[in-house]
Amino acid sequence: MSDSITVRVTLDAYDMASTGRQTQVYAQIPEVARVSWLLPSDMFHRLKDRAWPEVLDVTHDYVTYGGAASNSSTTAAWKSVMEWLRDDANRDEVQAAWEEHEARRNPVARKLLEENGRLRTRVAELEADLAAKKQDHAFAVAGWGRARDRVAELEERLTGADRPADEDPIRYALTERAENGGAE
Repeated sequence: MSDSITVRVTLDAYDMASTGRQTQVYAQIPEVARVSWLLPSDMFHRLKDRAWPEVLDVTHDYVTYGGAASNSSTTAAWKSVMEWLRDDANRDEVQAAWEEHEARRNPVARKLLEENGRLRTRVAELEADLAAKKQDHAFAVAGWGRARDRVAELEERLTGADRPADEDPIRYALTERAENGGAE
């Protein structure tokens, strides 16, 4: 959904009646709402570099406690957006949309986002490789356990054979086999 979410913070003159510039906080979330608030111009520099969900939180506080003018439809739309943002996954989607918006505007941000994508892909590859190696390791450990059990079994069989006590069991078995012509 993040490719259809539109979010931005801008500073410009939006009202013909106003002589100064204002900060606009704009969010359009399909199937939820579209809201836009005009805040004092000094808020632009406090909001422009913040994570987008934080921008909406600060805007919400300003609208709620700062006495911004609103009407019932704007208040209802804002409430819908804030309720939608209660889910962390939705906050992540809004943040991703903001990052995409910044990347379109800023070549450095675009480059960092591309690098971030490559690194996320590499991390996923390394995690998959680690899981495969853990599986291979478990298989190898099981194989060594079977080999150890087989050696113990053969040593037990050789222990029961008629041989001198101080002689190596393997050499004794090989010598006996050689004397018998290779037959046990």
